[in-house]
Amino acid sequence: MSDAIRTFIAVPFSPTLRQVIVKVQAELKKLDMDVKWVEPENIHLTLQFLGDVNPGKIAALKTVLNELYKDVKTIKTRVHSVGAFPDSRRPRVIWISLEDRQGQIAGLAAMLNNGLGKIGYQKNPKPFKPHITLGRVRSPKNAGALARTMHGYALSKDHGEALDRIVLFKSTLTPAGPIYAPLHTVNLQE
Repeated sequence: MSDAIRTFIAVPFSPTLRQVIVKVQAELKKLDMDVKWVEPENIHLTLQFLGDVNPGKIAALKTVLNELYKDVKTIKTRVHSVGAFPDSRRPRVIWISLEDRQGQIAGLAAMLNNGLGKIGYQKNPKPFKPHITLGRVRSPKNAGALARTMHGYALSKDHGEALDRIVLFKSTLTPAGPIYAPLHTVNLQE
């Protein structure tokens, strides 16, 4: 599949929220862990990673996104807590969760999962947990310090965000890291 386009569907964030996230990253970088940190311009909320997609399927993806989200309202959320997958003792991914008390963000992902299933994509069986990836842990160096720091880390609840658009992104892998380019955007209703 040499012509395939590596893609994912995500919600981008405002520069204001990205700056809050960069400050959290800066604090965690002081722990001197072996982590590949997400670049500020690449910070987003992934709804679905599609991987390599045949260019001929891009139009169908755009149509599905337009149909799924045409009447969806903007969702207000805020940063919630710092955590790690699979857990703080064995971190592989460090993240910030987003508040989703009414399940609206998870609803966006569920709609997408169902919509993609109708055009031949395999449904994601895992429950969706709204989170922003801060970095990927490459080795266990200083993982204990991360667990202790996360346990007492408090995020200011003043940092709200309006999730106002869904974007189909192209991801180009380079030695310096991935480069994301929007292929299609659906604006949510105010």
